[in-house]
Amino acid sequence: MLHKIKKILYPSLILILYSFTFTGKPPSGWYLQNVELQGRIINDLVFFDSLSGLMMAVNTTTTDSSCIIKTTNGGDNWYIASYINIFNGGLQFINENTGYAYGGFVYKTTNGGNDWQFIQLPEGGAQGLYALNEDTIWIASGAALVGGLFRTTNGGINWTQQFSIGIGDGNPDRVFFVNKNLGFMTDEGGPLRRTTNGGFNWSIITGELGWLDIYFENDLTGWKSRGDFKKTTNGGLNWVNIPLPTQFTPIEGGFLIDGIYEFQIINKDTIWAAGPYIGYNGGRNRGILYISNNGGQTWGYQLPDTSFGIRQYKDLNFINKKISWAYSRFQNLGVHTVTGGDSTRIITNIIPITTEIPDKFILFQNFPNPFNPETNISFSLFETGVVTLTIYDITGKEIEVLLNKTMNTGEYSINWNAKNYPGGVYFYKLSSDNFNETKKMILIK
Repeated sequence: MLHKIKKILYPSLILILYSFTFTGKPPSGWYLQNVELQGRIINDLVFFDSLSGLMMAVNTTTTDSSCIIKTTNGGDNWYIASYINIFNGGLQFINENTGYAYGGFVYKTTNGGNDWQFIQLPEGGAQGLYALNEDTIWIASGAALVGGLFRTTNGGINWTQQFSIGIGDGNPDRVFFVNKNLGFMTDEGGPLRRTTNGGFNWSIITGELGWLDIYFENDLTGWKSRGDFKKTTNGGLNWVNIPLPTQFTPIEGGFLIDGIYEFQIINKDTIWAAGPYIGYNGGRNRGILYISNNGGQTWGYQLPDTSFGIRQYKDLNFINKKISWAYSRFQNLGVHTVTGGDSTRIITNIIPITTEIPDKFILFQNFPNPFNPETNISFSLFETGVVTLTIYDITGKEIEVLLNKTMNTGEYSINWNAKNYPGGVYFYKLSSDNFNETKKMILIK
């Protein structure tokens, strides 16, 4: 159970400028930035424009204090703006002045993060928060018995419980709303729940888990990540997996590891994502950023740091297609670009077997079959054209689009990793202008 505190002291602005500054014009591509965390870990990052940003750094010991760290020169220098009593959580701003810091407790700022006011909460505290505006706010508390989902319509003066598991585990620890009616909640590893009436009633989306990051561009179209990456076009009723590069693909002298933690949708084509890294012998890691310029049909990556200094990026923030920051949570290091990064290397799971022109279209039986969890699907293309390769479950529901692009004639093989799906019968369908064929495969777990 989290203990309430009755007041918080607001120290004066501490102008401690940390020792990393670029003189002159920033370099093209990505350049390194440093922030002194004094043993804390970065928990969230938000920028309002090319210069002003905030970072929440949380305590790692009982004698340490969490704090809000601020920059006014694009991250080249950082200073402590305020100390707050926060655990693992995040930041959410509804405009450049008004925002919330949450993680056990909740604080509100109305002056861009310089000062923070404590908001009284229900007994279970808040592991997750979503503010629709200054009046309407939801908090998620994973605490047993006293936890659940709570809503205020007067800025936190009063709270109403909208959902609770009751006895046992399963209360939500994160919440997200698209508008005043449509919202989602989940707990660590638990099912995805959806509401269409502002949180008064919730339904489970069968087969879907929660998220590490989630974003909707309108009432229908949204994305979520949890290592994997999925998209909905019907308001979250169904989610289709967007294939990511195959784990352990050899790149840069090492092997590709891990999936997406945070992502940002720049436009209908361009997606950036943080989380993956290259693993090397001896336990060395090198963080990379994914980028797709065709809505996730294919992926590339950028290496923002030319050394092994940053092991993994988890906090990502773009303010436009050129200006961005990416930081590691457990190191005092990050990278910044004002030019859209540097060169992009393309990753593909599609392997050309031969460029000889086949005499007909062929969809081969996947191999191995049965499989666990990876299999290869090969096909021959008699004509150049737009080709789609789609995976369906036993009910006929589309669960993944492996391929949707213009392909030249030839024979190809594509790998499918089904680690996120239960064992059972699946179907794969190859379609082009003059060809459609479906075959069955069996996943054994």
